[in-house]
Amino acid sequence: MRFFKIFFAAVMLLPPLLSAEKITINFNDTPIRDVIRFVAKQTNNNILVTDKISGKVNFISQTPIDKKDLIPLLTRILQNKGYTVVDGNNGYILVTRAANAKKLAAPAGRKVKAGMVTKIIPVHYIKAANAVQKLRYLSSQFASLTFDNEKSIIIMSDYPEHIRSFEATLAKIDRPMKKEVRFVSLDNADAASAAKNLTGIFKALANTFRFPVTIKADVKSNKIIIIADSYDIKRAEDIVRKYDSENSAKEMVSDVIFLNNAEAAATLKIVNGLMKSFDKQTQSQVSIQAKEDINAIAITGTPKAVKLISKVIKKLDIEQQQVYIKAHVYEISQNRLNNLGVKWGLAGGAASGNLLATSIFNMGGSSFVLPSTLASTIDFGTTSKGIAVGAIIDLLKQNGAVNVISEPNILCMNNKKSTVYVGKTISILTSQATGNDTTSLTRNTYSREDIGLTLEVKPQIAGDDKVLVEVKTKIEDIDRASTVAADRPTTLKREVNTVSIVNDGESVIIGGLLKNYYSKAVSKVPLLGDLPFLGGLFRSTSESTDQINVIVILTPYIIKNSDSLAKIQEKIAKSEELKARLAEILEKELEKGGKKSGEGE
Repeated sequence: MRFFKIFFAAVMLLPPLLSAEKITINFNDTPIRDVIRFVAKQTNNNILVTDKISGKVNFISQTPIDKKDLIPLLTRILQNKGYTVVDGNNGYILVTRAANAKKLAAPAGRKVKAGMVTKIIPVHYIKAANAVQKLRYLSSQFASLTFDNEKSIIIMSDYPEHIRSFEATLAKIDRPMKKEVRFVSLDNADAASAAKNLTGIFKALANTFRFPVTIKADVKSNKIIIIADSYDIKRAEDIVRKYDSENSAKEMVSDVIFLNNAEAAATLKIVNGLMKSFDKQTQSQVSIQAKEDINAIAITGTPKAVKLISKVIKKLDIEQQQVYIKAHVYEISQNRLNNLGVKWGLAGGAASGNLLATSIFNMGGSSFVLPSTLASTIDFGTTSKGIAVGAIIDLLKQNGAVNVISEPNILCMNNKKSTVYVGKTISILTSQATGNDTTSLTRNTYSREDIGLTLEVKPQIAGDDKVLVEVKTKIEDIDRASTVAADRPTTLKREVNTVSIVNDGESVIIGGLLKNYYSKAVSKVPLLGDLPFLGGLFRSTSESTDQINVIVILTPYIIKNSDSLAKIQEKIAKSEELKARLAEILEKELEKGGKKSGEGE
């Protein structure tokens, strides 16, 4: 009688709902056993309760529910009490403790009325253990999950809805491995030691990944290489980055960089200047020293700092470009140049700007122009300017008009000064002291002075194979026209400073360093020329003057690396050979021109 009172109080059936088998439920502090009876009545099932179940149920449905949902509803109500329902396999439903339900679960293939079922789920690609580890959260509180890796199966005892959810999620991750590779730069940890530690970490976490994760170290770039399935690669990368961040300022490494081109002391000075831009914490974690005996830099610090500094040092340690300068220093005698003009029939007058052959004569005094027949015979337009000028110099040198002072070959570092000195050292009286008595000796004090040519060159390689050449030329000599004592000579100083930009292999010609030469010679008949009064009849005095022009020709060649020096020297040798041949041709043509001029007169 009591049951029917609860039944009519909790269930209010309307005619439309009866046809749809829907009911509206209102449980308000209803004893749980009465709820079980109500569900058994509505679903027409026999429900067996073997334990003493106590407690009350509060459940109010805002909308009608289907009768077929009453068993799942009862299952959830019982789960809150630590119980559940299973199919008794004899036409009844058994209410039992949830902990025991997995033992009583029916096979998933058999049709059951309610409760847990057991199903064998195959795994095709990933390990069964990994699948259970990753998807256990999808099972209910009292479910049972076991696996067999060898057979690649999972045995699951749970409610049907949980099993369906488990299978659906498993299908998404149980697929063939799609390998992916990621490179992770380490800022703090050392790649070699990090790879060992991370391999152990991923081995311990193997069951949480679909497939095994492989870790490799790229020591040169201090990177970790991750090889994993595309599904797991992002998580693996996060673990590596977290490992690196936790090693910040804890792991110190050392490195020694041997320099091939730069000097250790100079490089250290530059690096120390760059270190000032680092934060104070980084500066305190780095130690840099120069080992000049082995020309190396030793660095100790965090991997990030060591990597950065090593990169800077390697950029500084590059093979510096050099400039090979072929220099010629000549003295050109104006008197001898004039004599050659008479010999070859060269006319005086203004030099023609179209004829390179006349340019060298302009450096002396008067200008000479080649006869038109000779100019038409020799085509200087097809000859490089450097070779043409060199040929004319050689021609003048062979005929005594040019005196070679020096022909040095200078290999200069880019943007570094190089100096060539050609001359002699003389003694010059600076003071003289004599004692008061007749026996005292005169004491002379002398200083040593350098007299000669000083050539200072500073090349700087510009863009487009051009060279900026800074030249300083200084000539110091004795004024031979001076009448002072020989031990107190008058010295002359001439200096030219210039800056030019030329192409690789082109010449810079510096002229205008003039000096006047005076000489006096006495010739006489032996003995008779020394007679008083009458000796003048047997001797003669001749005086001569000459103007000497010092010419400096510089030809720079860019040496980009050590291998190119041999090629440039070979190129210069060929140019010298061509220059000699051109000088020979030029002399023959001039000789012909001179003969024709003489015949015309």
